[in-house]
Parts: sequence; structure tokens; C-alpha cells
Amino acid sequence: MASYFVASFVCKNDCFELNGTKNIVLCIDDFYKDDGVTAIAFGKDISSQANLEIYKNNEKIDFLEDITTDEEAIYQIVYTVPSFRFRNVKLIRTITITTPPEEVPAEEG
Repeated sequence: MASYFVASFVCKNDCFELNGTKNIVLCIDDFYKDDGVTAIAFGKDISSQANLEIYKNNEKIDFLEDITTDEEAIYQIVYTVPSFRFRNVKLIRTITITTPPEEVPAEEG
């Protein structure tokens, strides 16, 4: 019974969640900086241990720095953490780069 109480107390603030927005829409040439994740497992902050898989238009790319906004694309960042607590959890952030809508000139009058 005591071990259950200790485990419950240590794990009560455990979480694995995206920082920032899950779905992001940017225009070409906008700036993107990833907000990362927060991961607390068994009372310990393991956010810095998050693993990322990054895809551009469903093809794997190697580095977060490879996310560019110079052309239309859809990126997905898949986050996992090496923790027994969250072993089957994947968080996904989608970044859509699109052409900005054409500005319509204001009517003079």
C-alpha cells in the first residue's frame, strides 16, 4: 500500500505533451521555430531526451533545421520519448507551408 502511495505521488505530474500548437499554417517565407515537447516521467523531466522523426511531404528528412518555408510543403514532426511510462505514445505536429493569398487592393472611393 505504501509503495502505491509513493508511486502515485511521484507520478502525479507526469505528462507528455506538445508545447505550442499542434497544427500550424505558415505562408511561404514565414519563420518557423519548433516549440518542442514537455515530458515528465516518474517525476523526472525528460524533455531533452525527446526523439524526433521529421517528414516533408511524407518523405523522411534528417534534421529539424531542414524545415524550410521557401516552398509549399507539409511537414510532420513525430515526437517520442525513451520512457517506459510513454513507450507507445507518439505526438505529431503538422506544419503546412502555403502560398499567401493574393492581396486585394482596397477600393478607392
